[in-house]
Amino acid sequence: MPSELQLPYYTISAADLAQWLAQQPNCWWNVDGDPVLTSLVDFPCPSGEIAEVVGKLEKNSCVFDPREDEHPNGAPIDPKRLDELANTENNSQSRTFLLRWEGGEVQWLLAEDVDAAGDAA
Repeated sequence: MPSELQLPYYTISAADLAQWLAQQPNCWWNVDGDPVLTSLVDFPCPSGEIAEVVGKLEKNSCVFDPREDEHPNGAPIDPKRLDELANTENNSQSRTFLLRWEGGEVQWLLAEDVDAAGDAA
């Protein structure tokens, strides 16, 4: 199996990722492994809150593709296709994405928090 840095990935702009996050109704999110986001946002948080911060960072993200038959090699991805890259094997009700800021080496997780969303309702 390839190392995480060699996994196939797509690239998405901060603006597109922020827009996608903002369009996730009634979703709450956790981030694990990114010191920038965890220093700017208290997690778990609703989509709008993380979307605002991601949009201000103005960094492209690499979104790793868990599908073994895909080889995107950093191609841009339409935000409408992000759900295709979600890992749902740990919990079929939540989505988890493995990301890295473009040019960085630290991978981090963006995970939907179904329990927090339910508590907030």
